[in-house]
Amino acid sequence: MKRPYPSMSTKGWIEDVPGVIDAVIANFFLTHPSLSVEFNASIKSLPYLIQQFGNDEGQIQTEIGDALTVLLGRYFDKPVVEVRITYPNTDDLIRMNVGVYLAVERDGESYNVARELSTVNGKVVGIMEINNG
Repeated sequence: MKRPYPSMSTKGWIEDVPGVIDAVIANFFLTHPSLSVEFNASIKSLPYLIQQFGNDEGQIQTEIGDALTVLLGRYFDKPVVEVRITYPNTDDLIRMNVGVYLAVERDGESYNVARELSTVNGKVVGIMEINNG
């Protein structure tokens, strides 16, 4: 079943699977609850989760996985999310990489996506696609 994603860009409603996945992930990675007055308590986003749970690696992995599962579940069947936290330098706990691996289904077809975010002091400084990861 097609469930389009409402975009606030010139694209309007996004219906293609890669476009919906990219829009959901991008908005999760970059949105902050302070951008909304009415709905800020119900917005789940990476910056907010890092702010709340950044010192607890296990908790932040769980929270990111749960939030993305709910968000992707609005548009796809059977979302599966795996999150891995790594530190590029074991002596520097301010820099953190967040690997996100997604699998979703739509109309019987499976789609897989992997992204890695680099954060410094709780701020996203880079997002890249992971190939063969």
